[in-house]
Amino acid sequence: MNRYKEGVGFALIFVVALFISLAQAQYLENGVNYAPNRIVVAFAAQYSPLNPVLQDGTIATGIHEVDNLNRLYNVTVMWPLFPKAEEHGEPAMAGYYSLVFNQSTPLETILAAYAKLVYVDHVEPVGIHRVNFSPNDPSLGSQWAITKIQARQAWDHTRGDSTVPLGIADTGVDWNHPDLSANIWYNWADPIDGIDNDGNGYIDDFRGWDWVTGVSVYPGEDGSTPDNNPMDFDGHGTHCSGIASAATNNSIGIAGVGFNCSIMCLRIGWEGTDGNGYVGMDFAASAMYYAGNKGAKAINCSWGSDNSGGISTAATYASNHGVNIVSAAGNDNNEVASYLCTRSDVIAVAATDQNDHKADFSSYGSWVDISAPGVNIYSTYFDNTYAYLDGTSMATPHVVGVIGLIRSIDPALTRSQAQT
Repeated sequence: MNRYKEGVGFALIFVVALFISLAQAQYLENGVNYAPNRIVVAFAAQYSPLNPVLQDGTIATGIHEVDNLNRLYNVTVMWPLFPKAEEHGEPAMAGYYSLVFNQSTPLETILAAYAKLVYVDHVEPVGIHRVNFSPNDPSLGSQWAITKIQARQAWDHTRGDSTVPLGIADTGVDWNHPDLSANIWYNWADPIDGIDNDGNGYIDDFRGWDWVTGVSVYPGEDGSTPDNNPMDFDGHGTHCSGIASAATNNSIGIAGVGFNCSIMCLRIGWEGTDGNGYVGMDFAASAMYYAGNKGAKAINCSWGSDNSGGISTAATYASNHGVNIVSAAGNDNNEVASYLCTRSDVIAVAATDQNDHKADFSSYGSWVDISAPGVNIYSTYFDNTYAYLDGTSMATPHVVGVIGLIRSIDPALTRSQAQT
């Protein structure tokens, strides 16, 4: 079946500013900016998984027609979104690959060329979305949200548990921040020794993974090669991490809602050449799959989304594996929902201010599931610092932290039980 994937609907509160520079995305359709040099190809299950290798400067798969297109469009990178999926009983997911091109053929031409192949089930572009925060000048204050959501009362019943991982899928995490390091999740099954000890397709993913590759980044940012260092350069992911579960009662900095819940570092975003933060839907899809396989109880999605890059398949997989997906409603002050916010298995989060009013920037609508504090939120920031930020991005990890507390009290709760 050769087709582009169409979006499906539900309700949730989230809209994203899509002002992406031409260097970041050149193909615009239905209001979504797509990566100009990447697509996702879902190969039919009977041909998957493939074994792509770099030969003479382009990727070869052993399938003649595919390799011809790879040479024609100069495909230099081809990586599986869902490695070892066939071993998890998902043979169709084993065929999802992200392809990176090094030439300027129009994206729609490349999509159509791969979609025609009999080996291909369908193709998808890769949406690129802004992360959801509005910078705010630092000022004196405290974590007013902790009191507003009655976190102290919750901590009387539970202080979280390190065995409850909360996935932060974002621009990375400053994992050695003094207020986060004690709560970082570690994959003890795969120590750093150059071997894929747990057989999940990622070598030495001891503290999570960095999927970002093939993107234009701000000087000093990491945008070249996927690796086992999900360090944050932009700060957005670190801020979300602190809200969700900064180390608490440690005489340092702030208190995280999740208290002792661990932070699973999933780097899917980067700081672009224009200074803004972005995430890629193919990277996000892989992170959701990874989180589902590694036991995450919730995943924080403080960014815009569309149904591209394998995100639909990955979200279904993660939900089916017990992950509560929590998505920001967006900062456009309108009723337009992004893709994740339209799904019934995703929690959509709007932002409120200190007076329990809708934040003036927050998107809204009947699709919103819950609101949380998102104005003047103080949290950890990259390079071992702290900052005040506004946004539905900041509201979302409050909910993720609460889910961590709920699932710490009763680890046997299902995803749907935890969010109802």
